[in-house]
Amino acid sequence: MSILQEYEQIKKELGTGINKGIELYLSENPNLFLSDIYYKEKEYKKFDEWFKNYLKPFVILKDNDSYSLSLDQMYFDKSIFKKRNKDGIYGNGYDYESLIRTFVDHKLPHLSSKLFYDSENGMFSVSSYDKKIVEELGFELAQELRKDKFKDYISEMENYEFYL
Repeated sequence: MSILQEYEQIKKELGTGINKGIELYLSENPNLFLSDIYYKEKEYKKFDEWFKNYLKPFVILKDNDSYSLSLDQMYFDKSIFKKRNKDGIYGNGYDYESLIRTFVDHKLPHLSSKLFYDSENGMFSVSSYDKKIVEELGFELAQELRKDKFKDYISEMENYEFYL
């Protein structure tokens, strides 16, 4: 197996979310190479810690044979829902679920059928049996949050009562 084939195999095993994270991590750490992340445990651990911090305020948790991505109410930004307050949408866990479902439908439709939502009033939660799916969603949500793009989906989201 050539080094390029090996890299492709590793890339496939890691999944889209981790690979996008590695690209960003390497752009922020120009002294590192992809091989450092792939083959040096110490460097991968540093990346893994960076990735977890990058996802914040979202958190990935393992529960038996599934993985969940959650957002606690203390991190809810209710101001992004302001123009939907008249519709009864104020920014609770169900509203975040509706917002993120809309985001997934528009930007990541390939993930839609692999996600299971279980939000509550005070917490957003989505899970999958595939860790790579949760990592990809987490990375993409962290990107949207940093770019202040969530509000772009507010006008298109359904009222959360649709999903109850």
